[in-house]
Amino acid sequence: MRRRVALGFLSVGCLVLVAALGWAGARGAGTECVLGSYGTSLRGRTRAQVFNALRAAQSLDGVLLQPGETLSFNQRVGPWNAAAGYRKAPVSFDGEMVPSYGGGVCQTSTTLYNAALLAGLEIVERHRHIRPPAYVAPGRDAAVAMPRIDLRLRNPYPHPVRIEARSIGESLVVTVRGRGPRRPVVLRTEVETVAQPLRVRDAGRWKRGAPGFTALTYRQAGARAEVSSHLSYPPVNGLEP
Repeated sequence: MRRRVALGFLSVGCLVLVAALGWAGARGAGTECVLGSYGTSLRGRTRAQVFNALRAAQSLDGVLLQPGETLSFNQRVGPWNAAAGYRKAPVSFDGEMVPSYGGGVCQTSTTLYNAALLAGLEIVERHRHIRPPAYVAPGRDAAVAMPRIDLRLRNPYPHPVRIEARSIGESLVVTVRGRGPRRPVVLRTEVETVAQPLRVRDAGRWKRGAPGFTALTYRQAGARAEVSSHLSYPPVNGLEP
C-alpha cells in the first residue's frame, strides 16, 4: 500500500506538525531572507525530552555557515551528557524506548534536517531511526548518537547562511536564513508498506509491533525535482503473553 505525505500541516498520530515552505524574500537579492523553515510539535513529549531538545537548539541557534562549510550536529551540540547539563529522558535504542541522557535531542536534529531540505542545503550525512518517531512524517527523521551517528549539512551557496533554532509556542522551529531570492522548495514523501510484523510469544511481556515500509522523499524547486532520500524501515515484531 502506498500513500503520499504532503507538505503543510501534517497530522501524524495525534500530533500536528507545522512545516513551512522555503520562500524567497520580497526585498530582493543581497537581503537576508528565509530560505527554509520547519517546525515539529513538542506536545506529548516528556518534560525532560523537551528540555533536552531545546538545550540542543540553543547550541544551534546563531550558527553561521560560510560558503562550502559543513556543519556537524554532533560536533556542535554534543556531547549530550550530565556534565553538559542534559537530563535523562526516553530515547530510541534498537527500536525500544530506554532512559538515557539527551533523550529528545533527535527531535532537534530532525527539525534541522527538514529545514535544511527546504533551504536547499546539501545533506552530507544523515541516518534514520530503527522505528520512526511520531513527531515527524515517516521517512523524514534524522537520528543522531555520539560519536558516530551524525547529521552533517553543507552550505552550497556563494554566501553565508545562518541557522535559528528556538521554541515558538508548543513547537520547536528551525529556520535557515541567507541572501535571496530563491525558488520555493516543496517536499513530497511517498510511503509504501512492504512487510507486516510478526507476533512473538513471550510470557509476561507485551509490545505493539509495527510494519516495515519504504519512504521516498522528493525535493522540488521550480521545475527541477530530485530524490532527496530513499529509506527502508524494517518491521518491528510485537510481543504477546
